[in-house]
Amino acid sequence: NDRLDLPGGLATLAESFQRAGWATGAFIMNDLVHEKQGFARGFDVFESFDGEFLDDIATSGERERVAQDYQRRSDETVDLAIDRLRSVEGPCFLWVHLFDAHDVRLRPPEDFSSDEADRAPEGSARQRNALYPVEIRFQDRELGRLLAALEARTTRRPALIALTADHGEGLADGSKLHGWSRHGVLYEEQLHVPLIVKAQALAPGQRVSSPVRSIDLLPTLLELAGLPLPPGLDGVSLVAAMHGQGSA
Repeated sequence: NDRLDLPGGLATLAESFQRAGWATGAFIMNDLVHEKQGFARGFDVFESFDGEFLDDIATSGERERVAQDYQRRSDETVDLAIDRLRSVEGPCFLWVHLFDAHDVRLRPPEDFSSDEADRAPEGSARQRNALYPVEIRFQDRELGRLLAALEARTTRRPALIALTADHGEGLADGSKLHGWSRHGVLYEEQLHVPLIVKAQALAPGQRVSSPVRSIDLLPTLLELAGLPLPPGLDGVSLVAAMHGQGSA
């Protein structure tokens, strides 16, 4: 499906790090971002799925089937990322893609349970809303394991961490009023995307109140890593705004 392919002429973040001599790796939880679409460019290791990829997922039903058939939990994904961290020396760039809270069928382990979710009708909004905080707690634990593995490397090089998402979440109101699960609406819940950046060069606790864009993340991370920016970018670095120097 051409709408989902990454155009060949676009510079990617992974390619910039790879050219600078960094080890690179991507660890993907579902089959919607796939090497067949060009997303593996610049990655030494691109850990997705070997199963058959559906070339046309234009319909909602097909998207649901893809999400159900090709998923892995956060614990499996983080295990793969930690193995990569421990296997390489020198600077390393990782993309770790966590997906649990996206789909009620991808259940956390039994020690993260919800009686309310178990009592609710399967696939209902009530079940989704009850399971969401449980899935977030599970992802939080797994992120903690990943951050601990990163911390073990900081004696050699300080970690640069960015946490973001493809969209915000509507939860109960968004599901009931807007149908956020169809990814077809542009309400505030979807447009308010989380973005948290931690770096040695940044003072902790700073907030940038002006709107920023997802495409600003590439030049921001490259500047923080001390690497050159590719030409022709639409995004701008947010580092100056993060230091309180002007708006983003």
